[in-house]
Amino acid sequence: MNDNEKLIFIETAIKTLFNKEVPTLTPDLKLSDLGLDSLDIVELQMYYEDSINDDIVTDKPIVSVANLMAVMR
Repeated sequence: MNDNEKLIFIETAIKTLFNKEVPTLTPDLKLSDLGLDSLDIVELQMYYEDSINDDIVTDKPIVSVANLMAVMR
């Protein structure tokens, strides 16, 4: 999955999970700036894991679009 595909996936996931309109996503955008709290971010991560039928492991907090993109395959 290239970076553009990752951004599209994240945008679609946020719209699907949280029924939120999403501005143009950039890697430096903080997920909290989109109105997502820590539980929402975990739900977003789980949504991605479900889509790939695998778990992702990270020891770094996911607070930005770039952090989420970094763990996506």
